[in-house]
Order: sequence, then C-alpha cells, then structure tokens
Amino acid sequence: MAHWEIFDHGADIGIRGIGSSVEEAFKMAAIALFSLMYPNIQKLDIKELDHVKEIKIECSSIDIEYLLVEFLNTLISKSDLLRVAFFDFDIKIKDLTCSCKAKAVPINKDLCDDGIEVKAATLCELKVKRENGTWIAQCVVDV
Repeated sequence: MAHWEIFDHGADIGIRGIGSSVEEAFKMAAIALFSLMYPNIQKLDIKELDHVKEIKIECSSIDIEYLLVEFLNTLISKSDLLRVAFFDFDIKIKDLTCSCKAKAVPINKDLCDDGIEVKAATLCELKVKRENGTWIAQCVVDV
C-alpha cells in the first residue's frame, strides 16, 4: 500500500508520499525526494554496503503540513552538510515533532548519475491529510 509518486508542476517537481499512517506517508515523501536527487539510491543492495550511517534527525513545527516541509528541508540540509544520501527512514511523530533515524551512505558518482538538484521543499501544493483511510503527504520541491 505504501508508495511514492512524482507529479509535474511547471518548472518544479511535486513529490507525494502515501501510506497507512502519517509516519509512513512522510517516509514515502522522503524516499521520493531522495529518488529525485539520487535515482540509483533505491537500487543499492544494503547488505553489501560498508559505510551505512544512521543519523538522527528531529524537527518541530506549528502544524502537520509545515512539519513535512521542515522535515524534508532538514533532510536536504543534512544531506548536503554531511555529504550523504538518505535511503531509509524510521519516523515517529508526536505533538508536532518528527523524530527520525535515517540511514545514509556517502555520496559518490554512481549515486549522482541523472540526479536532480533539489534546493528546498516548498509550501506550494502542500498537503498532509487522511483520505479514505490513507495518508497523503505532498509538496512541490524547488529544483
């Protein structure tokens, strides 16, 4: 049931995470984000990787929608600062605080092939809500 999607939006790109819980929808949105930035990330054989790091990320916001933008922008800045690509996310959301243990690998040329530079998650088409028992977390990212 959980999955992610990319949608067109003029000069930018929309990402959408879909899941059975808000945490799962956030996770799928994060996977969509890093699949744009590092298209080969989902092809990695995790068992064969030597340099997997687990990085703790925490952020808070005034509502659940802004929390998604804050979470994605924190991931973008941590990825850039630490020179890593995130590929798996264990997320807990409580009282408008997102706590995440994110798995990452060092960025290398193979990961960067055909990637899109994402500058930031934006408020455009921002939505985090439950529809028919399914959570959707989406926004447009500035590329």
